[in-house]
Amino acid sequence: MCETQTLAYTGEGYIIRCPQCLRIQLAFGTVAVVTKEKQLKKIKERADLELLCRSAGTFEPDLKSVTLPITQTTMLCLTMRELEAFNDLLAQAFALLEVYALLDAVNG
Repeated sequence: MCETQTLAYTGEGYIIRCPQCLRIQLAFGTVAVVTKEKQLKKIKERADLELLCRSAGTFEPDLKSVTLPITQTTMLCLTMRELEAFNDLLAQAFALLEVYALLDAVNG
């Protein structure tokens, strides 16, 4: 049974991981998926790109105009506000993953 570390938690979702099996659970809105860190990095890259491209344009903030693939069979449909919240959640998780990586390197 996995013992999880909370990487990020907000009212919209959470990201947790098991340090033994390295599985990461991502939940946002009504979607929850289990993935690995490599895939989570790809999700973060897509979210960053969507945020960068769409912030330059004028979009209605409450229109679900952003589609973001999460897995081969799962896609998030988000508003701009939700995309910003999702991106913040991912940023929090990756900041903590960096801290854990530094601690692992120091502790050898």
